[in-house]
Amino acid sequence: MPSLQLSKLPPNVLATKYQVRGAVYLAAQELQRKGREIIFTSVGNPHGLGQVPLTFVRQVIALVAAPFLLEDPAIAAKFPADAIARAKEYLADLKSLGAYTDSRGSCLVRQQVAEFLERRDGLKSRWDHIWLTDGASAAVRLGLQLLIRGTGFRDGILVPIPQYPLYSALTTLLNGTMAGYYLNEEDSWGVHLDTLDAKLAETTAAGSEVRAIVVINPGNPTGQSLPQAAVEALMGWAAKNKLVVLADEVYQENVYGDAPAFSSFRSAYEALLAKDPVGFAALSPQLVSFHSTSKGVFGECGL
Repeated sequence: MPSLQLSKLPPNVLATKYQVRGAVYLAAQELQRKGREIIFTSVGNPHGLGQVPLTFVRQVIALVAAPFLLEDPAIAAKFPADAIARAKEYLADLKSLGAYTDSRGSCLVRQQVAEFLERRDGLKSRWDHIWLTDGASAAVRLGLQLLIRGTGFRDGILVPIPQYPLYSALTTLLNGTMAGYYLNEEDSWGVHLDTLDAKLAETTAAGSEVRAIVVINPGNPTGQSLPQAAVEALMGWAAKNKLVVLADEVYQENVYGDAPAFSSFRSAYEALLAKDPVGFAALSPQLVSFHSTSKGVFGECGL
């Protein structure tokens, strides 16, 4: 009997469901093959829905990928000076786009990400605490691999409902326990601490050790933006309960209408530390936040 067949796959693999690519998606693909026009809204895919890529980004990528273009004055003249300067800056750091970088990503790019965070939050940021991955999903997987110990343990992860199914799929794949906490639709899909208390108690009573809470802000698929007070309350609740906060903040540029302005968990962490330096630090709060160029003004999902 061949080794690679359904009956011999690991049970956790068989139990994993990633509905972004599930039955509805497959049915839509079949209709598309039959000539129907289908607009895929199952994933955030801006360019797939017509968002135009930023010219500057593509120019820099082109020059870094093919630096010989810079050696031809006629070709180089077709690129703006700022794109050429940025490409040369990256080439000086990377040497070649085909070369390995530090396992955490280019030091230069990580420094630039730290500068972005400083501008966003008005707080100093340590570039050596930043990791670059091939998309936020890869970073989420790394985080959950650190938290879910697998066979012999019953490690639980609090995940919002509704959620982006990456979290339920990876938790199942890694032999963890997903503990879904419901968002309050009547309260703009907010998170109520009494709901978290109840789910934490229920999951613990069932024999699991809850190790982290996932918060998706702005929400996916719900689209809400949590006010700063709510973000601080969640950060404080997690610290009190010794849970790592996994803050999915990839839609932070996509806040519309009269929704509260985006407030990061990093700023909430620092705000709580400023209010009670000794007490909050004594709780040993832990935070991992995720961002991506696949959403917002970049929308670069495929690069």
